Amino acid sequence: MKRKLFIHRFFTYFSILLIPIIFTLLFYSFVTIKDLKRQGQANTVSSLTAYNSILETALGNATYQSNLFTSAPRITLSLKKILSKNEMTYSEIVLFNNLQAILNSSLNSNLFIDSIYVSLDFYSRYLRSGIGIQNIAECSDQDWYTRYLDYDGTRKIWTCRRTFYEYGREKEVITVYMRLSLAHGVFAVNLDINRLANFFLQSSFLEKEHIILLNDKNELILSNETKGLNFDLVDYLNEGKLSLDALEQLTPTRFTLNNKEYYITLKSSHQYGLNTLSIIATKDYNILGNYFKTTMLLLAICCIVLALFIATLITYKNIQQFNHLITVLSNAEKGIFHIENDKRYRLTDEYDLIFNEVIHTFIKNDYLKTQIAEKQYKKQTAELIALQLQINPHFLFNTLQLLDLEAYQQTKVPTSINTIIQELSTILKYALGDPQSIVTLREELEHLRAYVDINYRRYCNMFIVYYDYEEEISDYYLFRILLQPLIENSLYHGIRPLNGSRQGYIKLKIYERDNYLNFYIIDNGIGMDTEELQQLNELLKPSDITTKHIGLANTNRRLILNFGMDSALKIRSKKNYGTIISFRIPVMKTKDEWVVKVSYF
Repeated sequence: MKRKLFIHRFFTYFSILLIPIIFTLLFYSFVTIKDLKRQGQANTVSSLTAYNSILETALGNATYQSNLFTSAPRITLSLKKILSKNEMTYSEIVLFNNLQAILNSSLNSNLFIDSIYVSLDFYSRYLRSGIGIQNIAECSDQDWYTRYLDYDGTRKIWTCRRTFYEYGREKEVITVYMRLSLAHGVFAVNLDINRLANFFLQSSFLEKEHIILLNDKNELILSNETKGLNFDLVDYLNEGKLSLDALEQLTPTRFTLNNKEYYITLKSSHQYGLNTLSIIATKDYNILGNYFKTTMLLLAICCIVLALFIATLITYKNIQQFNHLITVLSNAEKGIFHIENDKRYRLTDEYDLIFNEVIHTFIKNDYLKTQIAEKQYKKQTAELIALQLQINPHFLFNTLQLLDLEAYQQTKVPTSINTIIQELSTILKYALGDPQSIVTLREELEHLRAYVDINYRRYCNMFIVYYDYEEEISDYYLFRILLQPLIENSLYHGIRPLNGSRQGYIKLKIYERDNYLNFYIIDNGIGMDTEELQQLNELLKPSDITTKHIGLANTNRRLILNFGMDSALKIRSKKNYGTIISFRIPVMKTKDEWVVKVSYF
């Protein structure tokens, strides 16, 4: 209750404090939105500049090497000799190794370069970095040369994205072709797409920034995504709805694609015919910076601390009143109904006064009810004792013994009549004992077995009783005649109405768990529907007096008076299936323990 009250107060004041903070944050967002846009533009420009720098660095060294093949006739002539002959002289081998070293230096100095090809027109072989001389018709990668021959453009450097198979595995590369104008050939640089894509993905300044690399024909070369917006943009450009020539370099421009607003920023590399595009949705472009999130977090923390402080002060007063109520009710349970005013609890307003008077009125009323219930219980006990006194136990026992003897003399051997008389004597002796005394579970079960045996004979074995319990709990204590009324109820109201239509079963299950002794009485009798079960539960209420199910009602009342509501009978039933009656009492292994626990409840 205290925790629930505190949480309620806390969230109430937290909400009150949160409203002005929200308005403050909105105002702050409006004031700083232009600066944040400017920061977003700067981040976009920085990312595009970084991407272009990486590409130009990767291709710059390769361009320098291609210029060597064009500007150095000796290298060109040596390459022609190497490509035209199957065997090489010593000097040609030295030159070949130098050419390989030049090409391999580019691979070693730049992780994005996968391989370099050098080919001269009208030669069937070409030079490949890391491998050496290869025949075009026999190599695994022939696609690069086919694309070179099919190119009909006028650019000296052009780019394409392609796929080929090498060593049984698919490989994707970006191939940059550089014409060797004086040597009449081509210098092809293959860039590793996966490494470039990972770099694009990891170095993006904004989380939802789309980076697209296009060649001079608006063909998709590379992107940090594999589908969606990239291909839609390519179609958009090819349809003429957007022209890259109309875009200003490194300046965000708004455009609409698929009914969504975007900002597009262009960075071109005219030397290689490449266009790098940054595309960001307008809703993602105007994001708040990290410093704004930090400010918002600090404000939220301050709000929580302040709300916690205020809620604590306000709740303290309510908790005082709550503690006073607990004290009053606790004393009432102990039988103390006249309480002096607690000096620590002061009535500060009219609501406290009204609340205090209501509580004390309730306690006084409860005290009167307790006195009435106590008098009624004493009256019932007195009536029971008076009824017992009307019966002379010695007369009953002597009479039953006489009947037992007469029956034996008639037959000269023990018969079922003798057994019934002896069991009835046991039951009467047990039932006429002190109702306030306690017995062991073993004694209670002996009495119960005698009662069940008599009813076996009475109802011609139309039911069977099972006992399920561990022997080690047989010496635990409980009050007298606890189980017999419950078995009797199952027999009379559950099994007997079956009229022999099926075999009746009653199971008594007893087990110890969590320092409690648990009892279950289960039968397969006619059971009860929901309405009948509800009526029975009403009859079992401690305040009700009933003439039906007297055994259940009295047992339930005794359980509650001795052990509290936690030990009250619990009944579950289903029509035509049966009924389950369960309850539990504290484990009491000694008579002293019985006195302590019953006094507590």
